[in-house]
Amino acid sequence: MLLRLPLALLIPFCYTQLVGQVNFIPPSKDLVENTYYEGVIEFINTSSNFRVKSFKATSQHSKDSSSNFNLSFYVPIQFENAEIEVFVRDNIDKYYYMKPVQKRWEVGLNSFSWSKDYLASKLSIESWHLNSYISTSLDRRDFLIPSTFSNLDLVDSYKWVVTANQDFILEYTVYNENREVILPTKNLKDQKNVDVHFDWVFQDIPSGFYLLKLKYTLISDNGLVSKDNNNFWFYHWQ
Repeated sequence: MLLRLPLALLIPFCYTQLVGQVNFIPPSKDLVENTYYEGVIEFINTSSNFRVKSFKATSQHSKDSSSNFNLSFYVPIQFENAEIEVFVRDNIDKYYYMKPVQKRWEVGLNSFSWSKDYLASKLSIESWHLNSYISTSLDRRDFLIPSTFSNLDLVDSYKWVVTANQDFILEYTVYNENREVILPTKNLKDQKNVDVHFDWVFQDIPSGFYLLKLKYTLISDNGLVSKDNNNFWFYHWQ
């Protein structure tokens, strides 16, 4: 089956490399109910000195009173036959992770739930302590899928978390699928091994594919400078 993407996504904008990809095979001991892996892991190999750790849809009105974690995300028709990787980690250095066994997801709204009581409660982890990273590839391009631990209908912003093993300077811009600037270029600078957050608060933007373009400069301890850039397409559902 031929999956059709908007024409602008098929026109080279810049070579896309998934810098947030993690190389991690969960151990069998962490398998829970043959549905998901949950455990504690301190080290994960990554594919880049600079990477995106999380991409979440957020809301000012989110609440969490459930006894379960509930991760929601939207899968567009273009990803109908794609393998989609879901990976959750904490952001408070407890080294907690969760990874569903499932890799094929339904087109439309998806929700994955798991109990807080099995491990997370023992580590005092709540939903606001979690980062989520959902990714897939299609037509030689890498895509991120925004997710939330609240109601997708209430989403009013996107939040990214990036990190690097060297000091860095970052420029980021968001474009629509026609390559028109939606979020003008912004800059930030931070130290190595620090989780850096940046977000996009939006109103009344149409559903469709958008591009997050990252340009970054890495500065080593001995002053060596290297520059690179990465593109991340994602689908906004309204």
